[in-house]
Amino acid sequence: MIRGRRFVGCMIGTVQYALPIEDVVQVLLPSEIIATPTTLREAVGLARFRDDLVPVVDLRLRFGTTARLSRSTRWLAARSSMHCALFVIDAITQVFGGTDEGLRPAPPSASQALGCEVLGVTEFSKASILVIDVQPLVMAASGLARPTLPPNSSSPRR
Repeated sequence: MIRGRRFVGCMIGTVQYALPIEDVVQVLLPSEIIATPTTLREAVGLARFRDDLVPVVDLRLRFGTTARLSRSTRWLAARSSMHCALFVIDAITQVFGGTDEGLRPAPPSASQALGCEVLGVTEFSKASILVIDVQPLVMAASGLARPTLPPNSSSPRR
């Protein structure tokens, strides 16, 4: 028997996507966001997660859909090595499995259109679903949670 991969399915706008389950730490209800200045439109601020402040990235804004808070809106806590970020999505659909052989290459235009890496395309319930590589997104967002120091400063003043 071939051991398959498992995915967390989610909705962003009207499109279903999936993330590898090993990258998802927890699914949360949205809570308070601390606004922070940033040049990234989709970076909406910081939030407390397990006693840390972590960046909150709205994937709906990143993927060019409307960002509305609804009863089904969720945050996905995702990780990449030592970093963590919270991603705003419209809804969780399901956790589902597939085989590694079932992960087909995504068209190059998919990564370009979404502005993120796509691991491939999987099938579930007769639908083709893009699998998002969350690792580079977490790494990019992790810089938002670090305080920046003035150019001539080596440590914060107390």
